[in-house]
Amino acid sequence: MTPATPRWSAAAYGLMAWPLAWMALPMHLQLGHFLTVTQGLALEEVGLLILLVRALEWIQDLALGLVMERAWLQGWGPGLAWGAAVLLATGFAGLWWWPPASWVPSLAWVGACLLVAQCAHSVLTLLWWRWAHGQPAQVRLRWTSAREAWGLWGLLFALCAPVLGRWLTPDAGELAMHQAQAWWMGALLSLAGVAAWRAGRPRPEAVNTGLEGGEGGDGGPHRMAGRPARPSSRATGLRSLAGPWRDAQGRRLLTLLALQALALALPAHLSMFYFQDQLGWSVEQAGLVLLAYVGVALAGLPWWQGRLAAHGPEKVWKEAAVLSAAALVAAPWLSPATAWAFWPMALLSGFALGADLLCLPLWVARHVELRVASAPAQGAAPPQAAGAYAVMNLLNKGAMALAAGSLPLLAAWGYRPGQGGGLALGLAYAGLPVLLKLAGLAWLARGRPGAAAWMSRSRT
Repeated sequence: MTPATPRWSAAAYGLMAWPLAWMALPMHLQLGHFLTVTQGLALEEVGLLILLVRALEWIQDLALGLVMERAWLQGWGPGLAWGAAVLLATGFAGLWWWPPASWVPSLAWVGACLLVAQCAHSVLTLLWWRWAHGQPAQVRLRWTSAREAWGLWGLLFALCAPVLGRWLTPDAGELAMHQAQAWWMGALLSLAGVAAWRAGRPRPEAVNTGLEGGEGGDGGPHRMAGRPARPSSRATGLRSLAGPWRDAQGRRLLTLLALQALALALPAHLSMFYFQDQLGWSVEQAGLVLLAYVGVALAGLPWWQGRLAAHGPEKVWKEAAVLSAAALVAAPWLSPATAWAFWPMALLSGFALGADLLCLPLWVARHVELRVASAPAQGAAPPQAAGAYAVMNLLNKGAMALAAGSLPLLAAWGYRPGQGGGLALGLAYAGLPVLLKLAGLAWLARGRPGAAAWMSRSRT
């Protein structure tokens, strides 16, 4: 099949982020609310189930980090991608189609389907991150921007789906709408796979790469010269998995990744509880503010992309962290009477989200490149890129697990869904994320985690 032209290769590459983001919202943010409020399961049981699934995912992501680099370098990427897409569609559908409770306990079924779907989601996410990692720095910035833009577009669709479903089929329940989404997810995964094939099927990059193939160097992985790198036991072992994080700069960056992941996971996981109980909003009102939040983030991506090309990720992330913290500092004390004040907070924090999505993956990629360049001189095993992204993915999922674990804590502090909010819910939703952002800024003040030699200051 003829590869996509350089002009369209970034868009075709990034399309897979659309279904991945669309599926992530129900699995991460809406499932807990659906199980407790719509299906009537106990809050404590649902919170512990999600925490257990996330803990198992930590082990799974470590295993994926160990094997994914070897699989990538041996050219197994396309086969893994199609297999993972089938498992993701199947596991996601199982979350909304339950067998009779006399056959399988409901919680056990949901847990198994969630684990399968999350494993497949991780494989696809790592493959797509690893694919972009093999590009030159300027191309990688464009591909990452396209991936995050498609991801935000997927979030917009996920947020629109409940509102659109209620408008088109007012008599349909929440379960029926989730089931309808599952059919669309399968079709979109197939479309994204074909688009990726048009972009140039994922292939292992050459040992020495440059701006090959066409205007702007956006020739895709199929344009790279040289022989593919071959995996070795030293390149795919535990020491190599930890390689990017063994020095002081890597440990600082790893800590920043953890703080950032938790700062994003807490409000994401608790958003529907906060909107409905703290602010007294309906599902439709909550959907509108989330649409505005994601829409502003999508609109701001080109501006942040220009800032990144000119100044690098450290300066840009600091700017976004200050903006985000300032926007949400008063959110814990809002009530239904002052709910209108959340709109400017949502718009400002949504604009800052665009920088969060772009900075850290590019930061990790550049840090891994610097470590790979220095490994031979130090006699060390070169760190594997897929392993570094697996650790990043593991931190994101660990943050989601901790956010899910906040539900039993909130229940212990007297919070009950549907019975009004309180200061505890407000602090968990916004107060703690603000403190985490400030902690990240303070941590960066101690040293610069791998920001040197980021990329050319010329705009891409």
